[in-house]
Amino acid sequence: MRFDLSRSARLRRRARTLAPLLVSAACLTSALAQDPVEIESETQNDGDIAPIELDAPIPDPSADEKDRKAEGGDKEAEKRPQPRIAAGGRVLTEARAKLKKRGCAAAAPAYRVAAAMGEGFEAAQHELGDCLMEMQGATETETALFRQEGLFWLTRAAHAGNARAQRRLAILHASPVAGAHDPAAALKWSLAYGKNPEADLFGRGPLPSTMVEGLIRDLPEDVVADARAFAAEFAPTPLDGYEPPKPPKGAENSRRGNARSIEARRRGGGRRGPGAQPVSE
Repeated sequence: MRFDLSRSARLRRRARTLAPLLVSAACLTSALAQDPVEIESETQNDGDIAPIELDAPIPDPSADEKDRKAEGGDKEAEKRPQPRIAAGGRVLTEARAKLKKRGCAAAAPAYRVAAAMGEGFEAAQHELGDCLMEMQGATETETALFRQEGLFWLTRAAHAGNARAQRRLAILHASPVAGAHDPAAALKWSLAYGKNPEADLFGRGPLPSTMVEGLIRDLPEDVVADARAFAAEFAPTPLDGYEPPKPPKGAENSRRGNARSIEARRRGGGRRGPGAQPVSE
């Protein structure tokens, strides 16, 4: 009995010693779980490819958010497009990986899917546009189609407020050798880019002052006035976002039921149904 009491006392002392360590470890784990996730581009290089502009995947609602939902007090949380962002993010990651390993021609199909997801995927639209402006087709006609499509996606991203797309369009339209020479459009996007609050964060720095000054000097006054009005009144116009369809009612229960049925047949030693042979025990 003395031995048992002594052992019990030792166990109680050991528990008191470990308790603070366990609490500290739990606090550290909780803090790490709450830190924001930073995503870096896999394709940053000397080219004009944009870094990843997507946020980290939206986490599941916290317990407090779930309580507010039950009370009907958190309407915004219910509208978060989590499946769309997750699905588009996976496709964009695939596109960037293919761009890095095999180039634009291999990456373009995945980029098209991500770009078409719409709002929130302006980075994909810009990067796809950049790729298409560089790709060479099997024929001159196909190359010309790539250029047209590239300008379309760059313009969509620029109108959505993507700073890099705005800068890229300004340079493309200002260049007489890029195949998209349009000085009036170049000035519009130059001035819009200069007013974009994200230019310093996501852009490539200011445009050459000599380019902007030269455009203002060479263009008619009414064209310059239109460009200034365009930049002053600019408001982002994103592409409508695609929302994937919700699974039909009972689909989850049906999948679980099928899984249980398959597992039961496996444990039973074979299939069940017409023609099935009885399993000997």
